[in-house]
Amino acid sequence: MKTKSLSYILLLGSILLLGWSCTKDKYNDLPASGNWLLPLLNGEFSPVSLTALNNKTFDFSVWADEIGLNSGEPVSSPIPITVTNAGSFPIETTDLVETLTLDSGQVNLNIMNNFPVTIKAGSVISLVTSGRAIPVIQLELPEDLAPGLNQSYSFDIRQKHLNHELFLNVDKLIIDSFNYVHFDGSELRMSIQFVDLSVAELGIAAQKNYVIRDTVEFNSSMIEYDDYDKMLTDSTINATINFTALNHLPVNVTFQVYFFDLATNEIIDSLFSPNILVEAAENAAEPIEAQQKAKIYKSRIDRIKTATQVIYSLNLDTYQQHSGIKTITKEQTLSLKASGDIRILFSPSFLSF
Repeated sequence: MKTKSLSYILLLGSILLLGWSCTKDKYNDLPASGNWLLPLLNGEFSPVSLTALNNKTFDFSVWADEIGLNSGEPVSSPIPITVTNAGSFPIETTDLVETLTLDSGQVNLNIMNNFPVTIKAGSVISLVTSGRAIPVIQLELPEDLAPGLNQSYSFDIRQKHLNHELFLNVDKLIIDSFNYVHFDGSELRMSIQFVDLSVAELGIAAQKNYVIRDTVEFNSSMIEYDDYDKMLTDSTINATINFTALNHLPVNVTFQVYFFDLATNEIIDSLFSPNILVEAAENAAEPIEAQQKAKIYKSRIDRIKTATQVIYSLNLDTYQQHSGIKTITKEQTLSLKASGDIRILFSPSFLSF
C-alpha cells in the first residue's frame, strides 16, 4: 500500500513538472501553435512569436461570380479573357507589430484551379505590403493550369521587409477560351504559407494589445485514487511551483494557465493567483525579472481533476508606450522558467491503516 501512495506522489510531481502530460488538440484558427505554448512554463519567447505569421497558412478564393463569369447559364468566349485586379485578400497580422525585417524564411504558394476552363500562363499573383511599391513576392504563372489541377511554388523571403498590412493580390488572371461552359460555384483557390521565419528586427506600435491562447486536452484519468490515497490531505501533501520570468522585451506580459471543463463551459481553477505580470523592459540591457509561487494542495488537485482542458493565455501590450515605434532585435527574448518542490508530511496517524 505504501508503494501505491508513493506512485501517487511521483505522479503528482510528474504532472506539475512535466507540463501535465497533455495530448495536443490542434486549432487552426488560433494566431499561434501549441508546439511552443505547451512547454511555456520552461521556455523562451522570441520576437518571431509576435508576428502571428510563422508556420501559418492562409486560404483565399476568387469565385467565378466575382469576376463576372457566373451567369447561371452556359457561356462561351472564342478568345482568352484577361481579368485585372481579380482580387485583393488581406492576411491577418497583429496590431502590435508595425514593421518586420526577416533574417530568413520561406513562402509556399499553392494554386488550385477549380474553374471548368484552363488558366493561362502569364497570370500574375503577388504578395504585397503597405508602404512598399515592390511586391514581397510575385508569381507569373510559367505554364497553363488545366481544370482540376494544382501547382505549388516556393519563394525565399530572407532579408524581406514587411509592414503591418499584407495582401495577396491576383493582379492578372488569364482565362483560356471556352465554349458553352457552366461556371456556377467554381473558384480559383489559393493557399499561402509562411514557413520557418526568423526575425532580424521588428517595430512594435504604442498602445496596442495582442493575446495568444492555446487549448490542450487534459487527461485527468492519470490522477487515480485508491482507499489509501484518500487518506492524503492538504496537511500531508502539497506542491509549490516557483515561476521566474526575465523580460528583455519592451512589452508588458501577463500570463496565466486555466483549467477548463468543456461540459459545463466553466473555468474550474487557474494556476497562478494573481496573474503573472512582467513589466516591459525600457532598456534591453536591463531586463525586468518577475517571480511568483503557486501552491498546489490536494484539494486543488481534486478540483483540477474535473477539468477536461488546459488553456494557456499570454497577453502582451504596449500601453506603457505613449507614441512612436520601438525596435525589438532577435537577441531580445522573454525567458520563462518553472521549478517544483513537493513536500510530504508524515505522521503516525498517516502511517497507520
